Amino acid sequence: MNKLAAILTPYSGDGKSQSSGFRPTLSDFYPLHAWRDVTAAPAANLPSDVNALVIEAILDETTLAEIQADPAFIVLWEEDL
Repeated sequence: MNKLAAILTPYSGDGKSQSSGFRPTLSDFYPLHAWRDVTAAPAANLPSDVNALVIEAILDETTLAEIQADPAFIVLWEEDL
């Protein structure tokens, strides 16, 4: 069964090229079916020393359980799809 979850994650990439675009670091380590940034704040309003964003991700139950056990990420909520 797939889940929808909100997850706090650092981001990767410098945004200087398509191959180095900003993305959630979570997606470098775990397979996500889809994700979207729901941080709800313009980048200009975020302190430059804060490397975090909130994403909503669609993922399978096994992947979600692995992320919940990983101290690098925080699952804020989850629901069944």
